[in-house]
Amino acid sequence: MDKIILTDVDGVLCDWESGFNAFMESKGFEMIENGELEYVIGDRFGIDRELGYDYVREFNNSEAISSLAPLRDSREYLPKIHEELGYTFIAVSSMSKKSEAMDRRSEYLVDNFGAVWSGFVYLDTGADKDEALMQWQDQGLMFVEDKIANCVSGANVGLAPILMDHVYNQNEEFDPIRVKNWQAIYQLLSSN
Repeated sequence: MDKIILTDVDGVLCDWESGFNAFMESKGFEMIENGELEYVIGDRFGIDRELGYDYVREFNNSEAISSLAPLRDSREYLPKIHEELGYTFIAVSSMSKKSEAMDRRSEYLVDNFGAVWSGFVYLDTGADKDEALMQWQDQGLMFVEDKIANCVSGANVGLAPILMDHVYNQNEEFDPIRVKNWQAIYQLLSSN
């Protein structure tokens, strides 16, 4: 089997949430009480869902997407998994289909994590990953994600989903392996 790990980016490799929350504050919005428990941005800020998606699109297509902080220990452990364990990564991100945004995202990933990449798959903002994941059907590849629906899609096509734990995905029905950070993934891979 190929030593490939499929990974989402926002909420898995980078701290999209903090960057986006700052962006919304700059637009005059405040998160509702317990908004961090909501995955849907409109619900998180108490606004119409479609308006929330419009702000997500605007943010994802802005220069701000290039300056997000790496999430937790991702910057340390992706290169370690690559160098010590021989894995490469394919980013599968529902960020944007605009070429300049995709270029910024790819540059961000290489700048922050190095030459660990064997591919980049970009989908439109908020798009489901069902169809994109079909190209790895029944390969049993690890798929690291923070959105439960995408973990379910991965499991349905024969991938091995790993959920990056966040408060907004705590109370979902589907129960894949949950991790708090990339060190846990490194330890999981090292034990096999």
